Amino acid sequence: MKNHETDFEKRAQSLLKHLDSDGLRKKTLPRPFIIEVTGSPDSGKTTTLKILDSFFRRQGYTVWKPLEGAEAVRRMSRKTHLYNVATGMYAMDILINHLTSGEYDLILFDRCLYDAWCWQLYWLKKQDISSKDAKLIQNFFARQHWRSHIDIAFFIMCNPEVAMRRDQQWSLTKKSGTFTNINTVQELFNIFKTGYNYFKTQKAPVALIDTTRLNPQQVANQVLNYALNSFERRFAKENKS
Repeated sequence: MKNHETDFEKRAQSLLKHLDSDGLRKKTLPRPFIIEVTGSPDSGKTTTLKILDSFFRRQGYTVWKPLEGAEAVRRMSRKTHLYNVATGMYAMDILINHLTSGEYDLILFDRCLYDAWCWQLYWLKKQDISSKDAKLIQNFFARQHWRSHIDIAFFIMCNPEVAMRRDQQWSLTKKSGTFTNINTVQELFNIFKTGYNYFKTQKAPVALIDTTRLNPQQVANQVLNYALNSFERRFAKENKS
């Protein structure tokens, strides 16, 4: 693992030189690196965000992890598709307002546009929204004009039964929540897997990490490698243009 850490650190440091060469960020990088983390319940999203935040901060990057939409949107019922429209719009507002920001090297979204797209499949299945309206909302969040600014979106997945055991291990109650019962977790697992497969066929920058049998160190290796690969491709593409 020591060699892997050294390799990751070298790659991160090399990228950092591009981020603010001679203090002229806007000439070398029109916007910060942007990562979204989404996926099924209790799959390891929080661990993934901590891995990314800790690693890049220690390499000298200025990292911002905005408040998750679920923490920002507190006065709406979570039992309607409008809730996920609201959390998606909250994240989109931050995304758009920081596309030319020189304040950060890296922005880590705990759910953003890909997440909002996937949740409409859930509400469609629950008949809370029509097929036509679900498609309109999905097309809005998936619009290439702003989704293209997300350098990589991690779909963090975990076997539903394992995810339930993780949830119950740290919970102070045995009562299941609206979105933390086995049937719903299974539904959401299938939905986010569908979302990943859809965007993969669209050649979107998405990566699926199945944490079911991975320890945190193995998750870290996969996540950092995917992230650095994505950033390196971005610079290679920009250098050609």
